[in-house]
Amino acid sequence: MFFVGHGTEFGINEQSNQTNTDPVLFEKSDKLIFVSEFTRRIAMENKFLIENSVVIHNGGDAHFFKVMSANKIHVFKEERGINQQKNILTIGGVHDRKGQEWIIRAMPTVLLSVPNAHYYCIGIGLIKEKLEKVVKELNLTENIHFLGRLPDEEMLHWLNACDVFGMTSVHCQTGDFEGFGIAIIEAALCAKPAVVSDASGVTEAVLDRETGLISREKDSVDISNKICELLQNDELRMKIGNNAFKRASELYTWEVIIKQYDKVLTELID
Repeated sequence: MFFVGHGTEFGINEQSNQTNTDPVLFEKSDKLIFVSEFTRRIAMENKFLIENSVVIHNGGDAHFFKVMSANKIHVFKEERGINQQKNILTIGGVHDRKGQEWIIRAMPTVLLSVPNAHYYCIGIGLIKEKLEKVVKELNLTENIHFLGRLPDEEMLHWLNACDVFGMTSVHCQTGDFEGFGIAIIEAALCAKPAVVSDASGVTEAVLDRETGLISREKDSVDISNKICELLQNDELRMKIGNNAFKRASELYTWEVIIKQYDKVLTELID
């Protein structure tokens, strides 16, 4: 018997001062597979048994997430009226854990350097009303856009049309945290550089300054600096995006990840 540990289940809820899952549930496992070293470290700190454990990162679907032709991207951007903008994108539930709030809070500073910057959020709006209040307070209604849940094909177009992918995840008081960050790999398969935070497993989805930039958690100034660095330097942005594509294509497709699972599970059977 084996378990796959993603993240939140090992975190401690500050209100109850207990982990979100009973450690006893994992004690009889023959193998515990963690999606990141970060998740395994949190589990160890919170008294989970991790002796029979291994880390296998999540992957991305390289058959679907791919670089589209320049013409298709141009047509899409023309249709959406975003061809004269610098576009930042996050895909994932609009949720405290995903950290969209901190890119929003970084945007006033971003706009001082990149006046045509826009931030788009794709995903179910779990805290949309809360973030809309922040947007209004910061006078950002023209530059922040909540697109909701979109069809897969349209989401792929947005990934290809964006300039920077952002996932500035946070470690929540409920113990909720990002175990790895599949969306970062999906963006990388579309040759997009990412700006991520340093407080969760998302850091393992990038190599800092090679395939993405790592910012400090909840630090809007540092986040804005990282975003501006990419938006203002086309050569750097292209280089990091291409590096991200190469690394994701070689190491993080599901075909590669499945082989790692196959090896571990075969050893269990033997």
